[in-house]
Amino acid sequence: MLSIPTTSEYAPYYGSYIEYVGTEPVLDLLKMQLPETLGMFRALSKKEFKHRYHPSKWSVAEVLAHMIDTELVMASRAFRIARKEINPLPGFDQNAFIENGSIEEFDPECLIKGFEAVRHSTLSLAHLITPDQYLLVGTASGFKVSVRALYYIIAGHELHHTKILRDKYQIK
Repeated sequence: MLSIPTTSEYAPYYGSYIEYVGTEPVLDLLKMQLPETLGMFRALSKKEFKHRYHPSKWSVAEVLAHMIDTELVMASRAFRIARKEINPLPGFDQNAFIENGSIEEFDPECLIKGFEAVRHSTLSLAHLITPDQYLLVGTASGFKVSVRALYYIIAGHELHHTKILRDKYQIK
C-alpha cells in the first residue's frame, strides 16, 4: 500500500488533488474510479458531451479529453522517474492540448474508450514499479515530485473533475 506523499514530494498546486484522495489506498481508488467514471460518461448523450456550463468553459468532451491528457502525462512522468530519469521533465499546456486536440470531432465513445485504455495502462504500470521506486523523486514542471505523489495526483485530478462535472455541469 502506498502511503500519502509528504508535501515535499509535489508542487503546492497539487496539494488539493492529494487531499481529495485522503487516506484511501490510492491504487484501490484508481481501480474503483474506473467503472464509476465510465458509467457517468456512458450515460450521456452526444448532445450532453457538447454541453458547456459557460461559453468560456470546456465542453464535457473536452473535460474528458483533459482527464485523459493529464493522466497520460502524469503516468509518463511516474514511469520516467521510476526508471531514474535524470533530466527535468517539461510541463504541459493543458489549454493548448485541448485547443489542438480537435476533441469535438471525436465520437464520445472513442473518448470513453480512450479514458478506459489510459487507466488500464496506468494501473498496469503501477505493477511494474517497485516499492522503492515509488519513493523516487524527479523534477517535472520545475518542481520536485515523487512517483507515489504522481499516482495520488492522477486519482485526485479525476476526483476534482468528476466533482466539477456533477456540480457545475449537473451530470449525475
